[in-house]
Amino acid sequence: MRDTKLFLIALAVFTTACADTTRPGPMSGDEPVAQPTLSAESPISQVAGALARGLASPDARRQILAAMRASTQVEHQLVLGDYLRSPEGAGLLTGSTAALGTDEAQFLARVARLDEVAQLVISVPLQEHRLTWTGSPHIGLAGSWDPDVLDFPVHEPGGRRVEATEMSHLRQYDAFFYVAPRENWGTRIGRQADMPGSVIQDPDDGETAVIWTYSVGDAEPLTLDYGGFESEEELEAARDRLLSPLGLIAEGGTAGHWNDDPLVTYGPTSLTGFRSLCNTEWGREELEITVGYVNASGVWVRGSKRYYGVKDNHWYNRSAEMLPVSPKRGGADFEVSVVELDFFRDDDLGSAVVTFNNGPRIYALLTRRYDVCSKVGLTW
Repeated sequence: MRDTKLFLIALAVFTTACADTTRPGPMSGDEPVAQPTLSAESPISQVAGALARGLASPDARRQILAAMRASTQVEHQLVLGDYLRSPEGAGLLTGSTAALGTDEAQFLARVARLDEVAQLVISVPLQEHRLTWTGSPHIGLAGSWDPDVLDFPVHEPGGRRVEATEMSHLRQYDAFFYVAPRENWGTRIGRQADMPGSVIQDPDDGETAVIWTYSVGDAEPLTLDYGGFESEEELEAARDRLLSPLGLIAEGGTAGHWNDDPLVTYGPTSLTGFRSLCNTEWGREELEITVGYVNASGVWVRGSKRYYGVKDNHWYNRSAEMLPVSPKRGGADFEVSVVELDFFRDDDLGSAVVTFNNGPRIYALLTRRYDVCSKVGLTW
């Protein structure tokens, strides 16, 4: 899968370079605009450079601040192509195309070609910037395929470029914008009020999202986006509606369902908390925690939770059901694992085998290298 993605990126680089036959002209303003060397810069960074100069416009900055404030996604991110095609993104689109000397259709086509590799989003990844930026022009913008690596050029509205290799390079701005493949798919929990404001994020705004998935073999998985519900009661009701047709709620279900499986017992396996101990990204991380077992029919049954916007070395208290069944004395071994989700390759943060005799507790998960990179609390 990684090789396929690398091939597609290389193809996007080639096709974009072939299309870039017009050299961009300077943008009007007080500061001189550096001419980008298109052949020496990746297409995603070229797009970032054009967007940076589009954000030289106060109206474009005001509009993207308002759009990000209204976003329900982690880090208030926006799907780049959708935003540029929206009325709110018209000013940014116009300024970006002028910077590259193309028309709007050509610029949107360029973004669409990159979206064929992976859908791109634009965000302000540093919390302190989301909390304080009010639309000032002292901003930087970068584009990169690999969020694990902090090593990319940051473009400024006046055309200046800064090579960023440390967080201090990003924190020097009033706001740092980042274009990257979309990894977050969840809706933020505990979101701020949906109303205009002077900054992207209010202090009481929720920052994480959770998606729960229940899968049996190759069947279509069942999924819940926790942030899509206004209350715990709504969430529980939705969960019951999702699982009840499978006989997974009430005792005494029908043949072939969990309560006829001699390897498990009724009563959920729940997550009480988790912690990521090994840093894999320069920003926040996306963790997937999975608990599963092989049932009496030899089918892999699993429940997964994806947590978006996770800080390293922070213990998250979570009272959340992972599976609607639990280990049984003498029954199946349950397995728990954690990965950090990536566009290229997921990072292994450890796994462990859970049995009834181990009992509910906090499990230190070992990676293939025998590092302890995560801890997960389970109960049943």
